[in-house]
Amino acid sequence: MTFAEVVLWQRIRKKQVLGVAFQRQRPIGHYIVDFFAPDLWLVVEVDGRTHDNPRQSVYDEQRERRLESLGLTVIRFTSEETVREPASVIDRLCATIEELLEISDQG
Repeated sequence: MTFAEVVLWQRIRKKQVLGVAFQRQRPIGHYIVDFFAPDLWLVVEVDGRTHDNPRQSVYDEQRERRLESLGLTVIRFTSEETVREPASVIDRLCATIEELLEISDQG
């Protein structure tokens, strides 16, 4: 794991965020996602600077569309924001989790 991934993992492991269990480095199809919450079908990605490359961005978009076509929700954070603003990242993650929980309660 990258340093940013370790920072995030320390905050989301052991059901620390709204009681949601996350797995790290989880294979899904042909991809390995950074973090996965199986109960919510939520993928969390932490993108370093290599993702700024135009070719990588195209690949990321295709990968994200493929994951979403499987019914997964994908949320992305940059490595920089994960390290510098971890509370903000967790707040955004919580908002996404709450939305998914609300949707699952309705369905």
